[in-house]
Order: sequence, then structure tokens, then C-alpha cells
Amino acid sequence: EPDYEKAIYYYNLSISNSNPPYPVACWSLGYILQAGYCSDNDNSKTNIDKAKYYFSLAGKYPPAICNLSKIILSETDSQINSLTCEEIINQYSLALNMANEAATYDWFYGHNIIAQFLIKHEKDNELLNEIKKYINFPESFDSISQLKLSCEYNNPWAIHALSMEYIKNNNLK
Repeated sequence: EPDYEKAIYYYNLSISNSNPPYPVACWSLGYILQAGYCSDNDNSKTNIDKAKYYFSLAGKYPPAICNLSKIILSETDSQINSLTCEEIINQYSLALNMANEAATYDWFYGHNIIAQFLIKHEKDNELLNEIKKYINFPESFDSISQLKLSCEYNNPWAIHALSMEYIKNNNLK
């Protein structure tokens, strides 16, 4: 059985004994917290806040950037009724720019995150047009482009999703 308490202890030890903190340890500890594998009495919100801290501490480590992006997207989705339009655009843009940053480091999951977001919001042209003003990759801000970029890494999820997008758009070639 995995011993997450020991893992947390050693990841913390690794982080505290390296300057700058070792990115893989930061990401790993953040992932354990995000996934809820720790057995402490903290609630899930506290664990997510801690995970965000460790993902941020990982710096330019692509997996951590992607996980932080996913958290921001999820939090924005869950708070959407209490946020202003400007806050929604800012949060979504931040998360998508982060995913794109991870993708520029050859981490295809960044493209997948962007594609999933675009597919989920494909009917909301007003939202997407507003976000497009604040992202760093407007020329490829569509699901097909993002999926094609991910497919260059032979990512099975992206290959399947691209096929589904083509079918959905009646592009059977």
C-alpha cells in the first residue's frame, strides 16, 4: 500500500533542503494534496490551497503549471455565479495562458487542457471572443488547432478527441 504520509514527509524534506525547491517534489506533494491522498484533518479546500502553493513553488515545471491551470479553471467554474464577467474572463485567461506556457515546454497536456476548455465552451462565442483578447496564443485558439498540436506527441486522448471534433463538424475526410 502507498504510504502517503511518508511520501509527504520526504517531499517536504526534499523541498526544504534544496534552493530553489526541487520542482518534481513540489509537483508531487501538490498532486498528493490535490488528489486528496493525505489523511490529515484538513478539508479539501485547505488541501487545494496547499496544492496551489506547491504547484506555484515548482516554478516553470510543466506538470505543476498544468495542475495549477486545472485548479483555476475548476474554481472558476464552481464560483461562476458569484463572479463578475471581468473576473471570469481574467481567471479563464490566466488558466489558459498557463496551460499554453506548459505546452511551450513540450508538455502536450497544456494543449489538452485548452482543447477541453474550448470544447466545453464552444457555444459561448461571446466568452471565447473576450478571452481571446487576453491570451498569448490567439492564432491557435480553437479546439482543432490545440488537438493537432497535442497529436504531434502521439497523445491517444488528443487523437481520439480530434477524431470526435472532426465527426462533430461533419469533416469525415
